[in-house]
Amino acid sequence: MDLEDRLHAAVARQRELLGQSAGRPTAVAIRTPEEMAVAGDQALKTLLTGALRQTEHYGSLRAELSRKQHFSLSDFPILSKTELRESFQDLIRVDQRSHAIPGGRMFLSRTSGSTGQPCVTLRSDAGARADTTIRTRLFQDSGVPDAGDLWNLGLFAIDQPVVQASLDWPVGIRWNLPPVMDDNDEYRRVARYAAQTCPPVALIGNSKLVDHGKFLLDAQLPVPQAPVFWSYETLTAGVRDWLTETFGGPVRTYYGTAETGVCGRECLAGSLHFDPDISVLEVLRPDGTPCDDHEDGRIILTALHSLAMPIIRYDTGDLGRRVTGCRCGQQTPAVSAVTGRTATFLVDPTGATFGTYYIVDVISRLGLRNFQLVQSEPSFVELRYADERLPEQFEQRLAAALEFYGSTLNFRLVPGAQSPTTEAGKRNIVVQLASSTSTMASHRAGGSPGTDSAELR
Repeated sequence: MDLEDRLHAAVARQRELLGQSAGRPTAVAIRTPEEMAVAGDQALKTLLTGALRQTEHYGSLRAELSRKQHFSLSDFPILSKTELRESFQDLIRVDQRSHAIPGGRMFLSRTSGSTGQPCVTLRSDAGARADTTIRTRLFQDSGVPDAGDLWNLGLFAIDQPVVQASLDWPVGIRWNLPPVMDDNDEYRRVARYAAQTCPPVALIGNSKLVDHGKFLLDAQLPVPQAPVFWSYETLTAGVRDWLTETFGGPVRTYYGTAETGVCGRECLAGSLHFDPDISVLEVLRPDGTPCDDHEDGRIILTALHSLAMPIIRYDTGDLGRRVTGCRCGQQTPAVSAVTGRTATFLVDPTGATFGTYYIVDVISRLGLRNFQLVQSEPSFVELRYADERLPEQFEQRLAAALEFYGSTLNFRLVPGAQSPTTEAGKRNIVVQLASSTSTMASHRAGGSPGTDSAELR
């Protein structure tokens, strides 16, 4: 039996399984902001109480807070990635009587390692349901029907089935499509079969969406006209425009980390909203005080359904711009943009460091769409790009724009270079390999003009 016959049989079997089920999407709570707030308050109380009573990590805090009549989220310390990695066992919540871990079935979630600090967290069905809730609400807001196939071009796991039935919204076949740009004819045959037989009602993924779209165009295969949902990597303005033009539907982002799960979803006004029954968003200054409206700060998240391993006040490493009164009318907590990373930066020959998001934004707005910045030494930054040719007068316009922002970085243009990815297949738009740099971007050159971003680390 050849590959196409095996795919045909697999699709038939999965559709049979869907037919044997009720064929209705998994129920997701659709709540008003007021109802979200009430549910979130109750979930937060349960999470904090369980963490204090049933984890070794918060043992000293338990003794301290026992003397207080009331305690709140702000009584808990910020949780760093290093601390999370080194305290894995002590952070697991265990009932002292039953010795059970709450939250349902367990699974390990490993970060991509893109920050240089890969770590493992213990997640449960409760957290997975929260992820589904955010995505379902986003799909519903975007008009995705409740039934139909979905193409997944996100992170790729070797043991992940290509064809998979799903009762999540939309009910149908999940095509977990491998990267077509790899030198693998079988991958291309899978992509060809899906394009010709199973057009999707939505696509989710990262930069592999661009690779896939170019493959379909070059092979003169049907290009689906459907909404696109982007996560895992930075989304530049240029790529957003290309995706809209190619796939014909709206492009929306959702935000999360491997540690917290999916937490934020983009509204029509471009802000990322964090549903308060799923997570608690804080945007803090370096001294730990809350940022004012439209002020950049560290994004700190509490995952309300992290029952197996409480993720409380986790420092995501992202910088965001706090916003209240979003133009979309939603009253949920939001950031208007993810404006940078606390540990992702570029360095010039003098040792001065520069935040990266404004540089990415400048390059994107000059018309370069599919690119990556790689720095191996302070003397220069490689600008790797896959486009066949540069926009007109690109180098002169880039130099002028960076000079305006006060950048003294030196760039070396590398056409058609292979972009490094993490083990899970994540392509970071900025890769810092220089060993002689400091660990914190100073955000010279006026910060970020607000590059679109949504990442799952």
